[in-house]
This record gives sequence, structure tokens and C-alpha cells, in this order.
Amino acid sequence: LTTVDAMIDDAENSNKAVSAGFVPLSNSRRQRDQKLYTNQDSIYEVIRLAKEYYKSLYGAKSQEYRTIAALKFNKPSSLR
Repeated sequence: LTTVDAMIDDAENSNKAVSAGFVPLSNSRRQRDQKLYTNQDSIYEVIRLAKEYYKSLYGAKSQEYRTIAALKFNKPSSLR
């Protein structure tokens, strides 16, 4: 019986630790997503604008544009 009580206490403590870590993890993921995908100055937007610029500057069939267009950086569907 003592062993079962100890196991229950351990499970409850573990659950509390996971719950306490969820908010910081969620906040960190949101900050990451903003830097990578959703902010106006995100990496995703910078790459997209660079591709547009090269296309307008050199043309869609140029080697310069093809080189930069080959870079793939996809936004997760959950952020679209």
C-alpha cells in the first residue's frame, strides 16, 4: 500500500512538472514561429521578397533567379 501511494505521489508530481513546463514551451514556440514565419521581418518574408526582387531584376529564366528560387523555405500549414 505504501508503494502504491508513493507511485501515485510520483505520478502527480510528474504531471505537475509537465504542466508547469507547458506554458514556457508554448511561449517559446510562438516566439520561434514569429521570427521564422509570421512577422513582417521574418526569415520567410525576407526570402520571399528576395525571390521576388531577383525575379524582377534578372527575369524568371535567369540563372541568378533560378539559383535563389531553388531555396525552399515552407511555412507550416498551421500558420497560413
